Amino acid sequence: METVGEFFKSARKNQKIDLNKVSQELKISENILKDIENNQFPNYINVVFLIGHIRSYAKYLNLDEKSLIENFKIQISFNDHNLNNEIRKPNTPIMQFSLFKALSFVSIIIISSSFYFLFIPSNDLQPEYAM
Repeated sequence: METVGEFFKSARKNQKIDLNKVSQELKISENILKDIENNQFPNYINVVFLIGHIRSYAKYLNLDEKSLIENFKIQISFNDHNLNNEIRKPNTPIMQFSLFKALSFVSIIIISSSFYFLFIPSNDLQPEYAM
């Protein structure tokens, strides 16, 4: 089975395109492209960025990017990388929920107290003195 990097390298060489030209046009470092072609995926680059680079590189070479990305994910899973740990999931907004409750409660208090003072007749507020 041909790896993703070998496939990229052979496709690029068949189209007689220089790696430097690809690097300049895609604005991806030539070292990163070399690493992708040599199947040496650096640890300093997140998997999400590598997938983006592979997608751009595949589009540039007019290759099927979806199948290449799937093959890359399979290949990386065999290399003991755990994609679930590297692709972060959004944090649950626990703090926002309690903040929302507090603001709602304060708003209800303010609105109800303003209605109370607005709709009480003014003569009820002043004490009556017996004379």
